[in-house]
Amino acid sequence: MPHDRVSELLASLYRALAGVAPTPEVTRAIEQCREDNGLDAGREFPEWLLGVLGAVLERHEVERALFPKIGSDVATFLAEVSQLFPGWQHDDQGEYVAMTFPLLGVRAHLSREALTPRGEHSCSYSVRRLAA
Repeated sequence: MPHDRVSELLASLYRALAGVAPTPEVTRAIEQCREDNGLDAGREFPEWLLGVLGAVLERHEVERALFPKIGSDVATFLAEVSQLFPGWQHDDQGEYVAMTFPLLGVRAHLSREALTPRGEHSCSYSVRRLAA
């Protein structure tokens, strides 16, 4: 089983949400989701996605961070892996993806309809704390 930065981040997020480490079966299922979507160890995992998941785990607010695109590989990965994590609510509405983590008190919002300061098409993410 690969132990890269992404695997460690996903395992830490699982622990934060479930209160326990992922079982070997859950770890295999997470790695299978990565492999099925071309995001497995040894392949490029989007830095922006590491930023989103890291901010969620650390409960760190991010106002707006631009990135090139949400590919179908990442969109499918997020939809599939969210089903393996307790307390990860996933809502893909096409123009945006909302990921809510009530136990952590944060919500991540991925927009497919952002613009750069020069008016070029882009994507963006933000992470906000949930209202108490």
